[in-house]
Amino acid sequence: MGKLILKSNFQYFFLDLDDTLYEYEPCNKLGIQNFISYCQANLGISEVEALSQFQSARKIINQRLHGQAASHSRLLYAKEFCEKIGIDASNHAIAMESSYWEPFLNQMKLRENALEFLRLLKRNTKKIAIVTDLTTKVQLEKLKRLEINSFIDVIITSEEAGAEKPSTSIFQLAADKLEIVKDRTVMIGDNYEKDILGAQNFGISAFWYNETEITPNSISSFSKAIELFI
Repeated sequence: MGKLILKSNFQYFFLDLDDTLYEYEPCNKLGIQNFISYCQANLGISEVEALSQFQSARKIINQRLHGQAASHSRLLYAKEFCEKIGIDASNHAIAMESSYWEPFLNQMKLRENALEFLRLLKRNTKKIAIVTDLTTKVQLEKLKRLEINSFIDVIITSEEAGAEKPSTSIFQLAADKLEIVKDRTVMIGDNYEKDILGAQNFGISAFWYNETEITPNSISSFSKAIELFI
C-alpha cells in the first residue's frame, strides 16, 4: 500500500463516514426493523412478507441505479415496495422512509475516540473532508446527529460528485473544495476497494480502518489514529 509517510506531513484528511466514524450495521438493522413494523401496522402485511418485499425492492433499486447515490435511497426502496404490492406510494412511501431513518439516526454513536481524533485534528489546524457515498440530505443529517458538523470543513457525497467511490471524481471534488496538496493528504475508510484503492488511484495516501485485520497501513481504532497522525 505504499511507503508510510510521517504523520506530521499530513495536512488534509479525507474521512469516510458510514462504518468508519460510527458502526453502520446496528443502525441499519434497527431501521429495517422499524420499517417492517410500519408495514405491519399500516399496510396489513406480515413481518415475513414485509422483509421479503423490502429486500426485493432494495435489490431492484440497487441494480437499476448501480454506482449512483440514489441506489441507496430508502425513499426509492419504499416507492418500489408500494408498487410491488399494489398500493399508492403517495400515501405511504415518505412515511416508510422516515420509519427507517429516524431510529437509524437515533441509534448512531461515534466510535470510541473518534470525537477526540476530530478535535485534535482541528486543534492542529488540519483540514477535514467527509468523502462519502449516499445522498447529501441524509449524510448532512448524520453529521448533525453525531454532533461533528463543526469539525468538518466540507462534506462531499456521491450524489453531488455524480459517481460513487472508488471513482476518482468524488476524490477530485473533495480535493478541489479543500485545495489540497496530494502528498500531504490521507484518506481513512473501512472499505478497501472504495476508500483505499480509490484514494490510491487518485494519488493520495490511504489508511484502512479495520478492527480485525492488521496490515502496515491499517488502523484498528481511533486511539491508534491519534498516535499516527497527531
